[in-house]
Amino acid sequence: SISLGAVGYLLPVCQAIAGAAETKLLSVVAAGNDGIEAAGYTPAACAEAVTVGATTEEDACASFSNYGPCVDIWAPGVRINSTKSLDLKGKQTSLTMELTGTSMAAPHVAAIAGNIMALNPGFTLAQVRATLYSQGRAGSLSGCRANGGDRDLFAQQYDPSQ
Repeated sequence: SISLGAVGYLLPVCQAIAGAAETKLLSVVAAGNDGIEAAGYTPAACAEAVTVGATTEEDACASFSNYGPCVDIWAPGVRINSTKSLDLKGKQTSLTMELTGTSMAAPHVAAIAGNIMALNPGFTLAQVRATLYSQGRAGSLSGCRANGGDRDLFAQQYDPSQ
């Protein structure tokens, strides 16, 4: 899962993702949190990446999530329980908090993609993508801007037998 972004199309980053794909490494990337077209960001615009937008608890596209044809799939990205490890005066401690963003949605999809790959070691990346998309609920999202994917994926509905 890649949760970073830069404005513009950065060819070296997309070449690295393409090179990773040639070795059967799937890059799942966050779409970005500016509420604009994801095609203006790298790595969201990289063709070989699976670009993930964020949804709300009400099955709506999150208003902050980048969108458009580069967004391949959507996943929960609002109020996601997370942990953060901190060093407080030489002592390691972990905090639990709720975080929001496409950086919360992308790992959700990456985990399911990893499960698909583990259960189907002979799958090509195209087959992994097709299985991801087939597990997503088509047409279930509201509030999405035009020209974007409408597949919503969440772990509770994931069926590894398909």
